[in-house]
Amino acid sequence: AGLADHGEADLAAMGALWTGMPSSELGGEYERYWNVKYVDTNGNGVNDLAQIAVIVRWPHGAGWRRIVLMTAKLNPGGS
Repeated sequence: AGLADHGEADLAAMGALWTGMPSSELGGEYERYWNVKYVDTNGNGVNDLAQIAVIVRWPHGAGWRRIVLMTAKLNPGGS
């Protein structure tokens, strides 16, 4: 599946409430992963944003197909 920071088990890790689509509804074919990178854009020791990539993959023939969605979330306490 490649390297990912987070996967299916993290959705409900440590008792977290997950209200999204459960893996049982994915039909056993789709896999979800995500990576989070924290960025300090000005070097002041405070992360100014989080870059997030969500990967969904599914089997196709002898290989896999995937879609990658990317976004960023600003830290309002960053400067």
